[in-house]
Amino acid sequence: MEGPPVISPRLLLVLAAVLCITAPASFGQKRKKLPKTDPTQCPYCHGDEAIMKAAGLVSHGGFKVGRKTTEEANQTLGTAEIYWIESEHFEIGMALGRMKVRQENKKKIRAECAQLAEHLENIPEKPKVIDQWLRAHLYAQRAEAVYAEMLQLLEVEDSIFPAPGTVWNMQGDYWGQGPYFGQEGKLEILLLPSKSHHVEWLRKSFGLRTTKTQRWHVLDTGSLHLCIHTEQGSLKVDPALHGHLVFNLSIMLTHSFKHYSYDMPIWLLEGIGHYMERKLDPKYNTFDSGEGGIAQMTKKAKWEPAVKKLVKSEKAPSLAQLARMTTYAELDLNAHFASWSFVDYLQQVHPGFLRTLIYRTSNLRNEQNLPDGSKLMEEHRAAFKEDLKMSYLIFDRRWREWVLENYASK
Repeated sequence: MEGPPVISPRLLLVLAAVLCITAPASFGQKRKKLPKTDPTQCPYCHGDEAIMKAAGLVSHGGFKVGRKTTEEANQTLGTAEIYWIESEHFEIGMALGRMKVRQENKKKIRAECAQLAEHLENIPEKPKVIDQWLRAHLYAQRAEAVYAEMLQLLEVEDSIFPAPGTVWNMQGDYWGQGPYFGQEGKLEILLLPSKSHHVEWLRKSFGLRTTKTQRWHVLDTGSLHLCIHTEQGSLKVDPALHGHLVFNLSIMLTHSFKHYSYDMPIWLLEGIGHYMERKLDPKYNTFDSGEGGIAQMTKKAKWEPAVKKLVKSEKAPSLAQLARMTTYAELDLNAHFASWSFVDYLQQVHPGFLRTLIYRTSNLRNEQNLPDGSKLMEEHRAAFKEDLKMSYLIFDRRWREWVLENYASK
């Protein structure tokens, strides 16, 4: 009977060397686990550039947000788990958790998922729960929908805005300072789960101390920044949060048009915000107020009867009164109702004039051909007189007649 094979000492040394080299791979030291927010962990695009490009997406992070990078924002917000997503016109940080799909929201969510599924993988047809990655993709799609609707309202093509780095030579029409509705930087959205995260972010980023949704012009980057937390009002409910986003983005885009160089008329901004939000869902409504103030609000879904009652009682604010307002603190509930109804009236009876009004008031310049809003009210009045062929008094009368004839009483 033969004994065991004899292995030479030299061969043993070679085998030992091989084992030392291959042991970590063979016996598997644990790889460092990637965070759930890493782009490669997205089950819908996997951080794959080709898939993302087809879906109109650019990245899952690595961009500027406020005055910080996404990495610095992660550190600033600490416990907030942020899923970053960059689309054609927006840079978004989604720090909200999983969302259960409510019965009344199923049809809408399924339609939105079907749209996402045209370019992304593994999108559920009938989701019961929306995970964080899907929620990030969903809100990027919703933001782009607002952008497209505002382009349509203003009857303008996205290609008209200047390419990055373009310096206007003071000749021809002025369309702003960059490709994003006239801004140099993309619009930024940060969706946070708590008031404490919200306050901490605004304090460290902009030196602000507010617990309410904040719109901010980041002059350093030419971006408009929107910070929302869901511990306010009904914002834990998805339709309310969606409407709140639409309201704020509509105002930001109106300000962005041909560059945000000065403040547009308050009634016009608020009226457009209300109009766009209520088109989506009249059940939930957003109300701006002054810094430190409390907005006058209502939970009514039907605003037509309230406006009609204002007109009948002769308590409705006039266009002249609203046009003179320069701060959100001046808006009471009647002013909110009237601002929305003015836009509703113009869109239904005089389609195209809202576009004209925004065009005329968004690009005022002085003798040196520099942006100057000092004559904003004169241009505002001239637009009504010259393009709508109405004085403020005639507008008030025509609007009141239309309300009485077209709005329901209950």
